[in-house]
Amino acid sequence: MVERCGYQWPADCPRVERRAGEWQASCCARPVADGTGRCRLHAPETAAEEKATAARSVASEPPATGRRGPFVELLDGASLVGCTLGGASLAGAALRGADLRGAALDGADLRGASLRDADLRDATLDGADLADATLRDADLRGASLEGADLTDANLRATDLRDANLRRATMPDVKLYRADMRKAYLGRADLTGANVESADLTKAYMGRADLTDAVLGRATLTRASLQGADLTDASIGRATLQRTTLYKAVLVDAYLGRTDLRGANCNSADLSGANLAQVDLRGANLRDANCADVTLGRASVSGANLRNVDLTGANLREATLSESGLENATLTDASLRDATLDGVTLDGATLHGATVRSAILTDASLEAAHGAELTLREADLSGATLADADLPAVDCRGTDLTGVDCRGARLGGGDLRDSDLTEITVSQGTRCGAQTSAEDAADDAEAWDAIARAYNDLKRAYSAAGLVGKARRHHVLERRARGFEARANGSVTGYVHLLDGARTPTVSLSDGNLGAYGAYLGSWVSRVTTGFGVRPFRLTVWMLVLFAVAAVAYELDPGITEPIYYSVVTFTTAPPVDSEPAIPLVDALALVETFGGTLLIVLLGYILGNRERF
Repeated sequence: MVERCGYQWPADCPRVERRAGEWQASCCARPVADGTGRCRLHAPETAAEEKATAARSVASEPPATGRRGPFVELLDGASLVGCTLGGASLAGAALRGADLRGAALDGADLRGASLRDADLRDATLDGADLADATLRDADLRGASLEGADLTDANLRATDLRDANLRRATMPDVKLYRADMRKAYLGRADLTGANVESADLTKAYMGRADLTDAVLGRATLTRASLQGADLTDASIGRATLQRTTLYKAVLVDAYLGRTDLRGANCNSADLSGANLAQVDLRGANLRDANCADVTLGRASVSGANLRNVDLTGANLREATLSESGLENATLTDASLRDATLDGVTLDGATLHGATVRSAILTDASLEAAHGAELTLREADLSGATLADADLPAVDCRGTDLTGVDCRGARLGGGDLRDSDLTEITVSQGTRCGAQTSAEDAADDAEAWDAIARAYNDLKRAYSAAGLVGKARRHHVLERRARGFEARANGSVTGYVHLLDGARTPTVSLSDGNLGAYGAYLGSWVSRVTTGFGVRPFRLTVWMLVLFAVAAVAYELDPGITEPIYYSVVTFTTAPPVDSEPAIPLVDALALVETFGGTLLIVLLGYILGNRERF
């Protein structure tokens, strides 16, 4: 009677941790080798060559049902240390708990095979076909799987520390909770792979394809993903501290709550990615493409975002304190309620960006540019806007206390209700008319806020000794007050039609016709004297009066020297040596005398009033 091996799986495998209820037990029925009590595959003392020969003898085709069995051949617990099995056909075989340390399995066919709990330390599986194979809980430390095919393989909780998976094909592979510390995965194909909760600390994944991969809660501390493709990948809650993502592609990737502190994302493509509540403190995103990215509530303090493209990005409630955004593009970006204290935005492009209610204390926006920027209700106290070009900026309710506006262009915007205390201005500062505010003003309250903003700017320019610009804003302030008076005017308020009454009642207390008179006076002052600071306008009126009178005197035969007559009449009274023959000309002379005296008095007023600024 032939003596059988009787090796029982998993009872006779001391390396395997017992997990009740998880095993499909097996028993080896091969003939025993001479003097060993076990078959050649289970006897530790059998020579490696004999073991390899025995293993090759079980060559078979993979089962139609794949790795879930039934297995084609049972090799559970086999001792194949150092065996040469290159090109061996072990498809569909059960090698659970097998000892394959240092074994050579180059090009081996292991499709659908089960190597669960197998020991493959330092084994060579270059070019091996492990499609649909199970390597769960296997030990592959230091193993080489270069160019291996691991399509849809299960490597859950596998130990791949220091393993080489260069150019391996791993689409849809399961690496859940796998230990891949210091593993080499350069140019590996991991499309659709499940790497959730895996440990990839210091792993190299340069130019790897991780499209649609799941890396949620994975640890990638100090890992290298340089040039890797992570398009549509899910990396939520992963740890990527000091990870290298240089030129990596993360288009439309999900990185919610990911830890990217100190990560290098230089030149990475993050367009459309979701980085909500991400921690990017100290990260480097220089030259990165972050168009349409979502950074809501993210922490980006101290990060390097120089030259980064954040077009259309959502950074609402994000924290970017002390971050560097020099020359960054933030066109149409949303930074509402963001914390940007001490941030550097020198040379940044801010066209159409929304920074409403954001904190920008001590921020630097030197030479920043962008039309229609919204800074409404933001806190910019102590910020620098030197040489910034921000036309049509919306600063309603903005705190601009102590802001450096030297050389800044802020014309055409809206400064209503903003705090302009102690701002610094220069000859190059151009605020001009608040076109946006004036276009939107529809009541007296709005015009009052506009006038007060002009008054604050007038005081700032006057304190800086810039009298010309102070006079300009005095004119704008008085003009706004005129429009305020017009908005307060009311004629229909005098007449009321009470319910049930057939005839209207008149109330002198509800109308405001006097406001129209104030507006008319404001208009006359603006046209004639430029609100008391524009002598040129008055000079024009003086020349018009003088010229009209001189022409009339030329037509009168009683006046021999019309120009002389006009000069004397304008400055003092009509000369007594000449008398107009035409009554209308005589009346004009009286008008010129009165008008000339009045205009000369007004000229003196203007010249004196200009010195107030």
